[in-house]
Amino acid sequence: MGLDMWMYGIKDISNDEIPDNMPESWYFDNGYSLVNKYENDEDEFDRLFHDMYKYSVARNIICTITDFDEIKKDYGINEKAYLCFMGHNKLGFQYEKSYKEIIIKEDKLNKYEREITREALVYKADELAYWRKEYDLQDLIYNNYNGQIYNCGFHRLNNEMMRKINRYLRVRNMDKQGINNDGYVAKMYHEWY
Repeated sequence: MGLDMWMYGIKDISNDEIPDNMPESWYFDNGYSLVNKYENDEDEFDRLFHDMYKYSVARNIICTITDFDEIKKDYGINEKAYLCFMGHNKLGFQYEKSYKEIIIKEDKLNKYEREITREALVYKADELAYWRKEYDLQDLIYNNYNGQIYNCGFHRLNNEMMRKINRYLRVRNMDKQGINNDGYVAKMYHEWY
């Protein structure tokens, strides 16, 4: 584990060109990215994706999910248990100190699939750069961003920040990758650790 850092170029999209109530696959097949809105924590979602609102549209997306509650009923697993492991045909559930692993073949797992509708932000983006464990660059971005950077969020980089990032990379003889590519309405910083 460690710090993974990306810069994305966000493309301009039009409200009119993006239909509502399509399956997830339709959006992916047409070059869009999705971020499902958090059902239980709107404040957390707003902190992470506030900068993306201007460059995305909210749509209802038809998602296919696995009904783990139904699996727990069918396999005699405590309803309060949580899924802690998922591997090829195997699921592991933990409740307090007890752990139960079950095997479900793929053809049987399909019976637990459900279609639901979720609200999501729809946007288009290209990965412009990736850095691994570049903590000094992270500090530079944190110190120059107007607000707080959140793990797994998208944070808009203004022109001054872009100049400082370019200077940082130049001084260290690091590849600028595609950070100076044009044609984007915004550039966003994203990290995961």
